[in-house]
Amino acid sequence: MQRLDHDHRCELLGEFFRLFASAVRVKMFCCLKEGPLTVSQIAARVGIALPNASQHLRIMRHLGAVRCIRMGNRSYYQLGDKRFMQAAELIAQVLEQREASQSGFVTRRAVHG
Repeated sequence: MQRLDHDHRCELLGEFFRLFASAVRVKMFCCLKEGPLTVSQIAARVGIALPNASQHLRIMRHLGAVRCIRMGNRSYYQLGDKRFMQAAELIAQVLEQREASQSGFVTRRAVHG
């Protein structure tokens, strides 16, 4: 039973990272961090075609990362759970710190090498 739980958890993490495997979806998350937007607003801000935005939002919605809410005759997308964005920001901090330390290593190496 323990192995099944571990495998399931690994699959869930795989889905999470698949969600962020696309720079377009990451940009969409960043846009939605500011508040609810329509598909056309998201597409315009990210710089992609409307059908492409809809396809990405469908994936994001399936994984629970965004949800669609109806306001009047319009549908708006918003973050489904703010912890998705928090996790992405944490990973971004790790990557930025790693990049900065590697950049410093390259600079030190060039100067002292």
